[in-house]
Amino acid sequence: MCPRNSRSGLDSPDSRFGAIAMIRGAFGLHGWVHLELATDVLSLLEPGRQVFAGDDLDERRILEFASTGKPRLLISGCTSREEARLLNGTVLYVERAEAMLHLDGRYFQFQIEGLKVQTEAGEQLGTVTGIVQTPANDVYEVTGPLGEILIPVADGVIRDIDLEAGKIVVDLPAGLLAED
Repeated sequence: MCPRNSRSGLDSPDSRFGAIAMIRGAFGLHGWVHLELATDVLSLLEPGRQVFAGDDLDERRILEFASTGKPRLLISGCTSREEARLLNGTVLYVERAEAMLHLDGRYFQFQIEGLKVQTEAGEQLGTVTGIVQTPANDVYEVTGPLGEILIPVADGVIRDIDLEAGKIVVDLPAGLLAED
């Protein structure tokens, strides 16, 4: 996850929902599944939370969650290894409105994409057209009058994100632009 935003794009077949994880296999004998997380907002996976499974958005409840090196989950309706195997490849979703309550000053990718980007001096750099995830930090792909600019999402670079105004203010490091 990048500073100031979550790595979850919250992609889904329905704009009311966002993906938080994909089931990647069975664990043990009692219905536990391994997860590939699509978010760092782990509070969305706490026991008792509602999730929706697959493209049919089958309503389930999280019974237990273990955020180990290889995260795993036990959800309602899955009580055996065979049932867990059948869920392999299934995407788990949450309601976006619910997810927004868990951000604590961070942003989901879908909120960032499309925002206008400008320097602190007011120079218009373009629009966020994508987000690249790297081990160190995320990088905003910005397309505008100077072509494509890759802006690292790091302390000191991203100065302000104003969703209501639809803009991001940045302080670009020296040498980032071709003209520098």
